[in-house]
Amino acid sequence: MVTYIVILHVFSIVCVIGFDIPVLMSAFAILTIVVSLMWSIKTWRCEHYSIKYESLYKYWSVSTDAQQWQRYESVSVAYLNDTLVWIILRSPGVVTKAAVIGVDSISNERFLQLRRCILCPDMFDQ
Repeated sequence: MVTYIVILHVFSIVCVIGFDIPVLMSAFAILTIVVSLMWSIKTWRCEHYSIKYESLYKYWSVSTDAQQWQRYESVSVAYLNDTLVWIILRSPGVVTKAAVIGVDSISNERFLQLRRCILCPDMFDQ
């Protein structure tokens, strides 16, 4: 995930340098992009969530400390492939939570299990 963050910010800096923009505006834009890069990496490194699917009750739970769990009733899959899962968890009266999970953040077996759970949650009822 850090790779994607860095590539996006480097591309932004190249775009700012590539266009004919006054030096003062370019310097401000580059400074803003560098601050955004540092903030993005800090946020990504500090915010770790635990996510689990309760097949018996058919809901998803998300926690930051594995002590208190927030329940979500449905999942909207925004993007799902071999390297990345981006899901949006929803429940009435609860703030929507988006989660981006990279294949490098968990073991391959757990990543495949997560994908199966999203694609076919009824499979886990047996």
